[in-house]
Amino acid sequence: MTLPPQSILIGGLIGALIGFLLGLILGPLLRQRRIHQPTKPCASASNT
Repeated sequence: MTLPPQSILIGGLIGALIGFLLGLILGPLLRQRRIHQPTKPCASASNT
């Protein structure tokens, strides 16, 4: 099975766009979850 170079380029561009969009969408969500989880016990401990 030999794919034409055009399909490989298109597939690569589509994969890059999907990965970029997923990174933009999931990146902040994962960062917020990672940041908020450890800060909650620290804030409660500092308040008490």
